[in-house]
Amino acid sequence: MPRTQTFVIDSLESRQHLTSTGAISGTLYYDVNANGRFDSLDRTLGEAGVYIDKNKNNRFDTGERRTTSASDGTYRFGSLGVGTFRIGVDLPAANGFTQTSPPTGSTLNGFASFKTQAVTLTAGQRASARNFFLTGTGLISGSIRNVTTNTGLAGWGVYLDIDGDNSRDSDETRYVTSSNGSFTIPNVPAGTWTVRQVKPSGWTLTSPSAGEFEASLVVTPIGAGNRVTGLSFLNRNNSVSAGANVRGFVFQDLSGDGIQNNGERALVGQFIRIRNLNRNDVFTAQTDSSGNYSFSEIPNGNWEVTIATSSLIVTTTFPSSRSYQITVSGGGTFSSRNFGVRSVI
Repeated sequence: MPRTQTFVIDSLESRQHLTSTGAISGTLYYDVNANGRFDSLDRTLGEAGVYIDKNKNNRFDTGERRTTSASDGTYRFGSLGVGTFRIGVDLPAANGFTQTSPPTGSTLNGFASFKTQAVTLTAGQRASARNFFLTGTGLISGSIRNVTTNTGLAGWGVYLDIDGDNSRDSDETRYVTSSNGSFTIPNVPAGTWTVRQVKPSGWTLTSPSAGEFEASLVVTPIGAGNRVTGLSFLNRNNSVSAGANVRGFVFQDLSGDGIQNNGERALVGQFIRIRNLNRNDVFTAQTDSSGNYSFSEIPNGNWEVTIATSSLIVTTTFPSSRSYQITVSGGGTFSSRNFGVRSVI
């Protein structure tokens, strides 16, 4: 019967080899609503640095192990032995991130000293789901106004329509307008976002016509904070007059006498502009095949109606002031705001 021989390998190198099969892995997320946990609207964060903080100073230093998250936000450190390892995210503060989980630390020497998380491994242990949640520092702002009175609408809501279904879902945060109708959506990461308002019954959204804005936060490098401002939702109360109508006609005034004579035709495709003299709101219209133009739902205020002409091509012969001044108060119709023009070449 053959003898069985047992060999014992007992060296520091061999022991380290046998115990260095541990691993730590996880995922980096854009935390859109900054609540420190995963929601359906959160996105993964690729191409971001993750490191093992060997000297425990809450920042990456030369000589420390570092990897980069994959396109799906995942990272992994392998060949780890027994012990406690502190895992941290390595992103310059200029990239426009704050960390929501684990809670962030302070900024030090130009680096966002995000709080590391400690992971303790036994021999050969593989620890997963050691995730980090980071939110952007981008910002989207604007206002919601009553188009008739040009006053802000307080207490109205806006949200990022993440799934594009034209309704606010439970995981889509509602941001409320302030006393002057302004709103701010913070913590927005890089990407293109659809902003919608939450419209109560009894109101009609007059602008934008599609009922939404697409707000693009273009960033370099990835994740850098940016701002999109000036988004404006205009609404009309259905129980109040829709505003004034302004109508007119544009004709070719060959004689320059301000009257449409025989042979002086209606002009198609002429642009008419109506501008608020106090707020600088501007609306435009174009003449139809009969030379007519019209505006509707013009809110209260002082307005100037002009025709877009070029001193090199056409000039306005009528009216003599080359514009009309109107004051809207409670609706009504302003008709016969006609323009006569003629070529100067």
